[in-house]
This record gives sequence, structure tokens and C-alpha cells, in this order.
Amino acid sequence: MLEKNQKLSAADYSPVLTFVISFFIFQLFDWQDATHFVLATFISLATFMIELHLLKEEKNLTRKSIRQTNFYSGLLTLFFLFVFASGFLHWFRLIPISWRTAILLFLVIAYLVVLFRAIRTLHFVKITSENKK
Repeated sequence: MLEKNQKLSAADYSPVLTFVISFFIFQLFDWQDATHFVLATFISLATFMIELHLLKEEKNLTRKSIRQTNFYSGLLTLFFLFVFASGFLHWFRLIPISWRTAILLFLVIAYLVVLFRAIRTLHFVKITSENKK
């Protein structure tokens, strides 16, 4: 999908970097792990949405590109809502801790996998679209 000379830079991975940095910053507070993950996921989602908005302002996107980027933004939002819902399992202690942790970590890993794919798609749309005049 990407040519060898068009590699992703560190700035392209800013949603992942904001996730990691905010998670470790929130570790400084004495909160539950679910709260760390929910807040880090929200900050990462907001970073991705801002990058997507800036891309739509800067480039002329085709209908296919808009559909692809909207699909990933919707999927990331859905995963954020799942992570937020799994936070309620932690905060209200509805099921055993091993199940709560397994559900939360599975959802966060799935969110990060989708986020990496969304970043790759966003970069591909960025390099294939024309600038607005």
C-alpha cells in the first residue's frame, strides 16, 4: 500500500504517542487502571479526530477516501465506547477482577490495532489526495 520511500514518520503516529504518554502521566495519580485506559483512549481518539479534521480541511478527498476515513473514525469511537463501558465493570465491581481486566485489556489492544490501521489509512489518503486550491 505504501511505497518504500514514503514511510510513516513519528508525527504520523501522534495518536498512539498521545495514548502512551497520557497513560503514563495518569499513572502518577492514584486512580484505577480502568480510569487510566479510558482517559488515554479518549485523548488518543481526540488526537486522531483532530488530525482527520485537519486532513479534510487541507486536501480534496474522493468519496472513497471520505468513506474510509469515516469508517475508521466511527470504529474508533465505537471501541472507545466499549472501553468506557468496560470501565463501569471496574468502577462498580460487577464481575471478578480477572474477567474485568481481561475484557479491558482485550478492548484496549483491539483499539490500538484499529488505531494503527486507521493511521496507515489516513497517511495513504494524505499522500494520494490533492491539496485544495
